[in-house]
Amino acid sequence: MPTEKPRITFAISKEKLEELEAYRFENRIKNQTQAILALIEKGLADFEADAKEVPLYTDGAMRLARDYDGLDGHGKRVLRLVADEEKARCIERARSVREDEPPEIIYFNLPQYHQRMSAGSGQPAGDEWGENLLLTKRPPQGASYVATISGDSMEPTYHDGDRLFIQAAINIQIGQVGVFLMDGQQWVKELGDGVLISHNPAYLPRPMAEDVRCQGLVLGVCDDSYFT
Repeated sequence: MPTEKPRITFAISKEKLEELEAYRFENRIKNQTQAILALIEKGLADFEADAKEVPLYTDGAMRLARDYDGLDGHGKRVLRLVADEEKARCIERARSVREDEPPEIIYFNLPQYHQRMSAGSGQPAGDEWGENLLLTKRPPQGASYVATISGDSMEPTYHDGDRLFIQAAINIQIGQVGVFLMDGQQWVKELGDGVLISHNPAYLPRPMAEDVRCQGLVLGVCDDSYFT
């Protein structure tokens, strides 16, 4: 079943994802998540080392600062005007280069829970994570993972085969739709007062057993617009 550890969703370009996969295979790392954690730890270690070794300013900048302090008022104004003009030229040049480049596609990386969750008569709980999804549109705020719904009991709100954005949560409010573990099975239902409610009137409310546990809040459907 999904872990309750904190999760981070971030954007990554296709090129960087390919570099990540190359790093993972080269170092025989089990999955993308472990590869990302390894790179973060390495980056933090390198940052701490660089912070101790790299000076705040270059030698050229320090010499220019000493020369500036030795100038009179007129010289300082002239140097300031030249510096401002060159800074504006560099900014304009960088902007024109960016405008000529094709727009970069940003990908949002989000885990996908392979085991389907029932919207009907129950789905045996499992612990099967699939590959991460690459979304081209930002997912809903707070989304922890994506999982697929099975059955028609939540129609017309959610349909069989819909991929849902889930926020990991152990408590939700009455009236909200969530993911629940009960009797060893996973359910997608609306939380009622002591019952789990289906939106399809063909299904009666299901009384909550003593072992019921909330696993997450449904945030919406991960439809095709997140992949174009």
